[in-house]
Amino acid sequence: MPNFQPTVAEEFPGKGPQGMEHSPETQDNRAWHGWIRAAAFVLGGFAFLYVGVTFWFGRSMWGGHSIWKLLGLRELPLVIGLVAMGVCLRAVRFYYYGRRLGWKVPPWPSFVVFVASFSLTATPGKAGELLKSALLRTRYGTSVAESAGALIVERLGDLLALLILASSGLLLFTGLRNYFFLCVVVVGLFCVAPRTIGYPLLQWSTRYERFRPLAERLIRILHTIDALLKPEPLLIGLVLAVVAWGCEALAFSVLAERLPVEIPLVAAFSIVGLSAVVGALSMLPGGLGGVEAVMVLLLTKLGVDVPSATVTVIVFRLCTLYLMTLVGFCFLGWWKVVNPAAKLPPRSVEA
Repeated sequence: MPNFQPTVAEEFPGKGPQGMEHSPETQDNRAWHGWIRAAAFVLGGFAFLYVGVTFWFGRSMWGGHSIWKLLGLRELPLVIGLVAMGVCLRAVRFYYYGRRLGWKVPPWPSFVVFVASFSLTATPGKAGELLKSALLRTRYGTSVAESAGALIVERLGDLLALLILASSGLLLFTGLRNYFFLCVVVVGLFCVAPRTIGYPLLQWSTRYERFRPLAERLIRILHTIDALLKPEPLLIGLVLAVVAWGCEALAFSVLAERLPVEIPLVAAFSIVGLSAVVGALSMLPGGLGGVEAVMVLLLTKLGVDVPSATVTVIVFRLCTLYLMTLVGFCFLGWWKVVNPAAKLPPRSVEA
């Protein structure tokens, strides 16, 4: 297997004999501004839609004050605490992957970078999470190929963990078993395709001068994926992912306790798992729209009325997607203002 070593110019565009005046951080700032504007526009639009939908479905509930029972604040600290615990566990997994790849990133900066990436959650297919690659590259010189490969393994681990959670209450949603198995097939293809299809195709592409640079970069990403899909890192990462997403599902179960229909714990886990998988596979920004629709649909199948289901789902999404996006912006600002830039060694990155 060829060992492609990136040059400084490949890993740090703008550097080199003719480009030392353009730092990677300056170039990344231009890209970040575009992503941030797009994420803010999408989130703002959906926040306005959330408010409208909440008032629309709640109009029949104002008289009996039943909507206030759904919006009670006593459970919110517990819900937010469970969501935060899940994020911390996923940050631990990210740091663990970095250590497996030999990154020289201390625990706290690794945590800050991970949480800061939530600022761009509302981007198609979570492409904004590539922000982690940019932040680590400019401060610690980590390989873009390695960080991109780690991101792919993270997403695969999340999908597998969510499918495990979704399977817990599958018997309660007999009409959706076909959709579940379809998601299993799609996720399975994502896990198998890079090695069985992608690598031979990329090896063949290196024969042609026109495609060789891109093919070599993608092969370096596949090397990272292979390293993190070995039994030990795969098992550790999957366990952390299952527990982390289980915390978020438990947070949804706490909110669902206020519903007029009792929602079993396994059903809450299945609702969160299946809706998150559908949202991820839809490639919509942050799963916006898709996740909410699936969650409301599954709740109504358990006998919950549409207004109650809608309000509960919106509150849950505000405590997860919107709150973590806000926290992500705070951590991104801290990184840019407080954290001093690390002085990179002359040759500090490898694929």
